[in-house]
Parts: sequence; C-alpha cells; structure tokens
Amino acid sequence: MSSSALAGAAYAAGEKLFSEYEQRYKDYTDKKPEVLYSEILLPPNAQEKFYDRETLWNSAESVETSYNSQLARNIVAALPNEIPKEQLPELVREFCEEQFVKKGMCCDLSIHDKLNSFNQSPNKNSGLIKCQKIVYQVRNSQTKQYV
Repeated sequence: MSSSALAGAAYAAGEKLFSEYEQRYKDYTDKKPEVLYSEILLPPNAQEKFYDRETLWNSAESVETSYNSQLARNIVAALPNEIPKEQLPELVREFCEEQFVKKGMCCDLSIHDKLNSFNQSPNKNSGLIKCQKIVYQVRNSQTKQYV
C-alpha cells in the first residue's frame, strides 16, 4: 500500500483525492482506465458522509496520531477471467459484505482489469481496502464503532 491510507484509496479507485494531513492532492487519475468498478460499503451505524472516499480516509487518518499506526489493510484478490466482467461487482460486493461490513467495518473496494505485463494476458484483480481504525464513543457505556 502507499504511504498513506488516503493515497492507497486514491490509487485503487483511480481518483484525485486531497490529503488534509499532507495538504496536497494524491492524483492517480491515470489509473482510471483500468478501474472497472469502485464502491464504498458501510455498516448501518456509519455516517452517510463516509460514502465520500476523501471524507472517509481523511477522517480515518485524523483520528490516529501514532507514527506507526495501521489505518487500513490492503487485500488484493485475483478474479477468474472466466467470470464475465458484469458479474464481478456483485461477487466482490457479497464477499466484502460478509467478511467486513457485517462485522462493522467500512470497505472501499475497486476492481481492476489490466493486462499482465509478463505475457499480455488479462489480469483481473480486486483491490479491497478496509478501514482498521476503531473509534470509541462514550455514551451510557463504551461502544465500539468503526470509522
């Protein structure tokens, strides 16, 4: 993954995002042609504003101040070329819902389709980035919530 969670998210989605921490843009729009699909999945308790990729990752980066913190985990999964491109988003979404979102985590997913540089064969993969940071809010009791 890149030097920051926001940079990794911008790269995976092929977008240009502003990093509030570094006060500069992370521009990976040159990757956009290989991005087949991109989506943010949130658990029911997450705020609607986190459907915005820039807001999600800037928020995740702002709550952690430790120099060696891990805000996200990058998971890359190879997808079979035999599965039609139109079916891939649903397949990856179902996996993310089951493995991450049902457990209360945000999931920023992107599906890429690019040629393998070794033999120029199709190389579909899914770059899944999930939020790791847990934010504690105190109300009547301490409740665990993911950003």
